Amino acid sequence: MENLNSIITLQALLKGRNKDFDNTHWSNIQLVRHAYTIERAKKNDKNLKKGNKGKEEILIDGKPVPPGISNIYELYIYRRDLFEKYQSEQKKGRFDKIKYWVVFLGEKESTSRFLGIYEIMGRKQSPHKQEEEILDLRHLSEFQFLEEKVIIDWSKSPLNWYLYYNKERQVLRIEEGLTKSDGTPVFRNYEDIILDFVQLNKVLKDQDWIKVLKAINCIYLITDKSNGKVYVGSTSGKERIFQRWSQYGKDGHGGNVELEKLIKKDSQYHIKNFQWTILETLKSNITQQEAVERENLWKRKMLSLEHGYNNN
Repeated sequence: MENLNSIITLQALLKGRNKDFDNTHWSNIQLVRHAYTIERAKKNDKNLKKGNKGKEEILIDGKPVPPGISNIYELYIYRRDLFEKYQSEQKKGRFDKIKYWVVFLGEKESTSRFLGIYEIMGRKQSPHKQEEEILDLRHLSEFQFLEEKVIIDWSKSPLNWYLYYNKERQVLRIEEGLTKSDGTPVFRNYEDIILDFVQLNKVLKDQDWIKVLKAINCIYLITDKSNGKVYVGSTSGKERIFQRWSQYGKDGHGGNVELEKLIKKDSQYHIKNFQWTILETLKSNITQQEAVERENLWKRKMLSLEHGYNNN
C-alpha cells in the first residue's frame, strides 16, 4: 500500500548515482542503522565489554568512549574519527557476503537519518577480540550531497539494526543536515548546543550563528570532558552570549582564573577537553544583577563552587 506521508522510496532516491552500486544484487547490500543512544546500542552491539566494576561500556579500538560522549549522535558529530572506527569493528563473518553498507543513524521512534554509503573493501582480524574483525570501508562520494539530510521510516521494529536492500524504506523528509560543508554545526535550538573549541570558533564566524548568539543572554556551562568539572557563567551584555563566547574563542579561558591555570600548564588543554553548552536562556534586556542571581542558582545546582572551576 502506498505511503501518502512519504516523498519517495530510499531505493528510488539512490538509484542512478553509482553504476556498480546499482548493479549489485540486493542480497549483497544492507541498510545498517546505528542506535542513537549508547543505552540502546548496548542491547544489540557486540563491541561491549565488562569493566572492572561490572558496568558495560562500548570499546572503540580497544578503548572506552571518550568522556563527554554520551550517545552515538555525539560520537558522530564530535568525534567522526572514532565513529568510523566504531562502525568498522564488527563480529567476524557477519558481513562476509555484503559488498555495500547504506548507513543510518537512528533517531526518534522508527525514523533514521542517512549518513552515507560504504563499500566493504576487505577485512582483517581485530587486535582486541578474537571473534571480531575490522572492516576496510570506502566512503562513496557520489551520495555525499544527500548525507545527513534524508530521513527515512526505518521499520516497525527499530531494534533491528540491519536490513537487506530489497526491504524498501520510505523517505519521510529531506532536511538541511547536521553540519554545513565546512563542518560548522547547523543551529537547531539553544538547548541542543554542544560545542568543542574548534566548533566554537566555527560558529563565531558563521552569520547564521552570530545572529542567534547575539539574540539572547543565557546561563552557559563549560565542561571539562577529562574529569567532569564545570564552570558556570552568565551574560547580560549588549552582544549577549556572542560577545562572551568570542572571548573564549580567542584563548579558551576568557579570563577565568581556574581555566587559565589549566591552559598555562598545557597549551592544548582547552582544545582537547573543553565543551560549551547553554543551561538556560535569559531575556535580552536582563540586568546584570538578575543574570548573576540566576548564575548563582545554577552554581548551587551544579556544585561548581565546591567541585568545579567557579571560585566565587
